[in-house]
Amino acid sequence: VLEDLNKDSPALEELQAQYLPASERLDTIFFYEEYETPIIGGLKKMIVPRNLAIIAGERRAKTVVLHADHCTMVKFTGKDDINYRKVVDYLHELLEQATDKVQKSQLREMDDRNTRKGESALQRAVLPKPLISVSRNYIRRPHIEEFITQNLLPSIPAKHQPRCILHGLGGGGKTQVASSWIEAHRE
Repeated sequence: VLEDLNKDSPALEELQAQYLPASERLDTIFFYEEYETPIIGGLKKMIVPRNLAIIAGERRAKTVVLHADHCTMVKFTGKDDINYRKVVDYLHELLEQATDKVQKSQLREMDDRNTRKGESALQRAVLPKPLISVSRNYIRRPHIEEFITQNLLPSIPAKHQPRCILHGLGGGGKTQVASSWIEAHRE
């Protein structure tokens, strides 16, 4: 398996050749590290330099440097971390484009389906659900919201991607707590 990950391996070249036609309609972002990564014996090495982070021939891709080494490039120190901001900004950009693309795709599919049935095309597509707004009767739960913040936005670099799960009986306010926290931390 590791042989297939070596530079210029036939298996990797085959995967890249298959990826190019499949990615023609995708917006792709290639993130890569700027700094060498410390390895055994006090040495440093560039694990994935820019030229290996991209796929040659990819026309619709953006290439973005993250100011970190390979091991720390997605271990953010918090929401003010420059790399976190950069990744979040690109994700927001992609999400803004996604709703329009999904709606257009759904309209085309419904139009095709209805044309085959001999019916008129629907004028509206089903859109993704918006974020549930926080009820004006919502009772804040600062200790739970602080716990969520501590878990999702740790003050020190996390070894793994932070996660937080809210669980409890139906009607207990889990969705309201989550919506309130998202609203308070929306960038």
